[in-house]
Amino acid sequence: MNATSKCIVLCIGVVVMACASKADTNLEITAASGGYITWTNVDSNLYYTVEWRPDLLGPIDWNGSFRGCQDLRSSEPNLSVPVPVFFRIAGSTMPAHTRILSATSTSVEAGYYEAANLAAIDPDLVAVNIKSGITLFGVTGTLSGGATFPAPVPRSGQTPTLPVNPAPAGSDGALQKGVVWPNPRFSDNTNGTITDNLTGLIWLKNCEAFGDRAWTQALNDCATLNSGEKGLSDGSVEGDWRLPNMKELESLVDWAYMDPALPNTVGTGQWTSGNPFTGYPVNVWSSCTQQEYAEMAWSVDFFAGGHGADSKSQAHQVWPVRGGQ
Repeated sequence: MNATSKCIVLCIGVVVMACASKADTNLEITAASGGYITWTNVDSNLYYTVEWRPDLLGPIDWNGSFRGCQDLRSSEPNLSVPVPVFFRIAGSTMPAHTRILSATSTSVEAGYYEAANLAAIDPDLVAVNIKSGITLFGVTGTLSGGATFPAPVPRSGQTPTLPVNPAPAGSDGALQKGVVWPNPRFSDNTNGTITDNLTGLIWLKNCEAFGDRAWTQALNDCATLNSGEKGLSDGSVEGDWRLPNMKELESLVDWAYMDPALPNTVGTGQWTSGNPFTGYPVNVWSSCTQQEYAEMAWSVDFFAGGHGADSKSQAHQVWPVRGGQ
């Protein structure tokens, strides 16, 4: 390695001695007082290592990492560092401590790194592995839920053997079109909430917590819900929860079953009490008004997975949700 270097030894801002490995016009001490030393750097490509030792007696080696002051590099013409003990500075065209990035490491050490193509270090850093609209280290993602469009449709829950065995050719159970459900489908957050790992929505664990309510009251029940109520200890505040819309409610339906048409925690069987939800959802209000008659709203029947519209003055169950887009 061809390196240009110059060493100067000082003590508490007082020049004691100086040595030079060869003629060097890139480094010039411009001040040494008040416990600081300042030097002029003509060549911004130089790296400066500051090495320390407690005294100048005996064969004690210089300590290049004492107090962590090493490998200083700057494009500024003047650099200044505190001088607590005897030290020397040496300029080199190569850094004293070069680090190497690794795809297996989740942390980055302090130090200097050679320029590198991050995609070469980690081959997984490609657009198809990054969510659409997100850019990581210059790579813009194209992934959209494993589908071409931004709102992929999940599977219905029907299988080649449920509810009809065998499922007729061309029927939903035989084709099983849509996004595969994760396993587990749901996660119990142990704070009164359940996360749907398919949609990311967070549901109140007790789907019968409010009983039967008129539609306007159901809206208010959800809007004012907060941690400390209905079994919640999630830190939520008023305004975090809402009455779900029809799409959100129907995302919970498992059309492989009835009584109820709701999956269990892992998503491979039928709901049972506490697995994962408590209570039995039957007719549950959505936040959607019926298009033809404004005095009516849509609801989902989890007994068989159907839906209907009823007068907003009627009483149905309330199942709050939060999260989502």
